[in-house]
Amino acid sequence: MEGWPDHYVRIMADFCCEGVWDREGCAGGADELPLSPDLQAALKAWADWYDRDAPDGTPDPQPDFPMAEFSAQGLALARRVKAELPDWTVIYLDEAKFYASPRDVDRAIFEYEIHG
Repeated sequence: MEGWPDHYVRIMADFCCEGVWDREGCAGGADELPLSPDLQAALKAWADWYDRDAPDGTPDPQPDFPMAEFSAQGLALARRVKAELPDWTVIYLDEAKFYASPRDVDRAIFEYEIHG
């Protein structure tokens, strides 16, 4: 994999991306990873949900956005990524914990490695 030489991926939602990031923080395409087509599509759908419904151009999610459900789905996807790429480092950024945390909190509260 040319774009993922160190076998590291972060699963994190953000605007106009597919929810996958390399170690340097560059967004990549889910189809660039050696994942099943089903999981690639699920990652894209999850990222599209965020793009369509979450922040609406502000740093905070919309009040009616189901952040806990969104984050649980993201965690489940990160676990699926780890299952398909067991030798990779898979990091997950939990949006619900991120938005609920003070900005000066240790990132380990909302961003952590997924283990097999």
